[in-house]
Amino acid sequence: NWEHLLVDDCSSDNSVSIIESYCEKDPRIKLFKQTHNGGAGLARNRAIGEASGRFIAFLDSDDYWHREKLEKQIKFMVTHNYSFTFSNYYVVYKEEKPPKYIVKAPEKVGYKKILRNDYIGCLTVIYDTKRIGKIYMPEIRKRQDWVLKINILRKVGYGYSIDEPLAFYRVGEASLSKNKY
Repeated sequence: NWEHLLVDDCSSDNSVSIIESYCEKDPRIKLFKQTHNGGAGLARNRAIGEASGRFIAFLDSDDYWHREKLEKQIKFMVTHNYSFTFSNYYVVYKEEKPPKYIVKAPEKVGYKKILRNDYIGCLTVIYDTKRIGKIYMPEIRKRQDWVLKINILRKVGYGYSIDEPLAFYRVGEASLSKNKY
């Protein structure tokens, strides 16, 4: 019981035709095309706005999840009555196997703690819209995911980690998050 919302932010490759072929095979996969390149925050906001499911999770095109991420993490949320969760994740350079290392998330992160450092990988986040509503990212080019997490934690108090690596963060030379300048 899921939906996969893909937002094309004016890509210049053949992503749209590949996605359209998957949309034809599975109605749970939906493509939304931006009319201008607005960056990751606006693309994510489009998907949040179009989402009809209870839980919101994010996955950028260069990253990937453990095949049981959603099942394990949502069960963790429901079992413990959590509104906002995240997990550990692997860092992968190009296509190397095994992954370079694991980024271990703190067991619990609160509003004051997240102001000091972004301890939570966006690719591991899940939040519950039934409990806290839809929360959108600010319209800025960089670190909009950090501000989203700050705003969620301001509302819910704490987020909790499932102590397991459930995602793979792929580092490449062209990565926007790699370039801190």
